[in-house]
Amino acid sequence: MDNAVAEPVIEAFGSRHQDVLYPGKAPGRYQLDLWKANKLFMLDAGILEENIEISGLCTCENSDHLFSHRASGGKRGNLAAFLMLI
Repeated sequence: MDNAVAEPVIEAFGSRHQDVLYPGKAPGRYQLDLWKANKLFMLDAGILEENIEISGLCTCENSDHLFSHRASGGKRGNLAAFLMLI
């Protein structure tokens, strides 16, 4: 299964967050550290680092409990997330 992203995704991140992209296995493809990217976006929005927690749960690796587009072979499904500021 190819977990790489292509040029349009890379362009969306711009030059500010290039440190979340790593060369993929194929030319023109990149791996995206989505956990790190989301953390950087939250920091940019003014959320303090001590208020950010990354669960480390991968939907693909835990597809028996969470919906995963990749684990399902590209089928559509639903996944919800809840955020709380205290």
